[in-house]
Amino acid sequence: MVRLHAVIERASDAGLALATHTPILVIKEVNGSHAANRVMSLFPRSKMIFMLRDGRDVLDSLAAAYEPGAWLDAKLARNPLRQAEDRLAWIDETCRGWVADVDICMKAYDEHDPALRRMLRYEELLADTPTVLRDLLKWIGLPSNEPRIERIADSHRLRAFPSTERARAGFAARRPRASGARD
Repeated sequence: MVRLHAVIERASDAGLALATHTPILVIKEVNGSHAANRVMSLFPRSKMIFMLRDGRDVLDSLAAAYEPGAWLDAKLARNPLRQAEDRLAWIDETCRGWVADVDICMKAYDEHDPALRRMLRYEELLADTPTVLRDLLKWIGLPSNEPRIERIADSHRLRAFPSTERARAGFAARRPRASGARD
């Protein structure tokens, strides 16, 4: 709690205009989801958004990150997908880790007050970003006017990024599994 308060103080000191009442603080934990039940137990009056993505898409995105020249390939001395004999072990380990993380997040979600929790499927967000975003903003209590929602959705669409960046990251040929997805 002291650490989170310090983050808020630093943001205020840096000139970020915070609400006079308790500010909204978002903890986005992708790689720390193994502690979701602990974190949420510290904030029983907080709202929880559990974003769940199809495990096959998670695996596909991680594999793309290891492709030659992609962001994760460049950071590692040894790419686990370069050698055929390493691939199956990598897939097994990655899938087991995804299942463990989802299990912990589900536990945190199930234990949290139903009025204070939302499950958001990544594929639904892609399929209809403005509608999902509008509903979330209202639920959280943030401004949800149409021009703002469209501006946010447009700025985060895949096509908003230069094609060279999309290709380098391995996104050019990939499409989400949700039917009717926008990007």
